[in-house]
Amino acid sequence: MKNTMSSTPASWGHRIAVEVIDGVPFLMYVERPKQIGDLFAFAERWGARPYVVQGERVLTFAGLKSAVGAKTRALAAAGIKRGDRVFMLGWNGPEWAVNFWACVRAGAVPVAANAWWSEGELADALGAEARAYARGSAGRRQDADCLAPRTVGDRAGPDRRGGRGDPGC
Repeated sequence: MKNTMSSTPASWGHRIAVEVIDGVPFLMYVERPKQIGDLFAFAERWGARPYVVQGERVLTFAGLKSAVGAKTRALAAAGIKRGDRVFMLGWNGPEWAVNFWACVRAGAVPVAANAWWSEGELADALGAEARAYARGSAGRRQDADCLAPRTVGDRAGPDRRGGRGDPGC
């Protein structure tokens, strides 16, 4: 799997210039990361500093980098490839951030979906994609390892167990 992010963070400069995007002028840093994946490279700089704090749980930048690497490998093992859409079904928290960055690193497209959608709504959303994977939380609980492969013809809704046999996943 090709890593879609730079290994060296793009530097942020001090010069600001007008850049026109779709006919609208914006003030932009001239020297800046040009892709969202390039922002992840900044995790190297911050190491032990907190990235996400959720109650007593703290995910550092170093922990983020490690977790994203593991999740990216899991996505590859599940058959996720560049351009695939990955539905992100879960709560705001460390796992969501890890899954988002793993999708970006894998070259997949993270698709934010509502964890409260009904089975029918999920089936409709999944049916709109040629190939998608649901990152889920049935029973309305977050689980970092839930990945359920789905294809367009699978209209029954996502496998909330993620294929791992965990009924709470």
